[in-house]
Amino acid sequence: MRNLGRLERLNLDDNALTGSLGGWLGDLPNLQDLLLARNGFTGPIPASLRNLRRLAMLNLGGNGVSGGVPTWLGDRSNLWFLALADNDLTGTIPDPLRDLDRLAVLNLGGNELTGSIPARLGNLSQFRWLSLWGNEVTGTVPAALRNLDRLELLNLNGNKLTGALPTWLGDLAQILRVAEGTEARGTVRVTKAPVRIEDVIAAMGPRAPAADESRKEFRLGVYLLHDGLTPRPDLLRRARGISAAVAEYFFRATGGRMLVVPNPSSTP
Repeated sequence: MRNLGRLERLNLDDNALTGSLGGWLGDLPNLQDLLLARNGFTGPIPASLRNLRRLAMLNLGGNGVSGGVPTWLGDRSNLWFLALADNDLTGTIPDPLRDLDRLAVLNLGGNELTGSIPARLGNLSQFRWLSLWGNEVTGTVPAALRNLDRLELLNLNGNKLTGALPTWLGDLAQILRVAEGTEARGTVRVTKAPVRIEDVIAAMGPRAPAADESRKEFRLGVYLLHDGLTPRPDLLRRARGISAAVAEYFFRATGGRMLVVPNPSSTP
């Protein structure tokens, strides 16, 4: 496969592949989409992947990948989708990710990342999805994130964030989940007023894009059945990983027009 120099998309999601990620993947100069999610890969992300200068989508979620998040990812100017969730990654969130001007989706949930949320992520004007659930992230929610006016999902569940919950989150009406399961405290005030569809049309004109081309929103619940005892942390982690993977798939497959909101829960 390393001889497929013209290959632009490699999708091996949802298989039972094991072992380390092949360093030969870096020998595919035209590769734009590398999708290896939900397999059994282990070991670090190969340094040879930095040779993929055209990389636009990288999904290694749901494996056993270890080590840190590579800083060289910040040099991939075409990268708009980066999903490394539900692995064994350690270290901090690399500051160079702030240079990814096209980045729309960043999912690093379900790892063992530490440190704070880089404030300069607030400079990414194309950001639509920031998911850092289930890590060991500390500090406060950076004020710079208020600049992400396109943000549709902010998931910080299960970290160690502290301080007051920023009131400006109420200004980002499209955000669907934020800071649940953290130690952050506070109240977000959101102003509500009755609005008729006629008022919207009068103010903004006819709908664009048309209804059949616009983003659809769905809510997804994953229910973990158990014997009345508290579910094991690893099972809860897998349940969250499944719901996040489904949401990610529909977001990617529909070009961002379908947003599935993961809402994992458990029931006796």
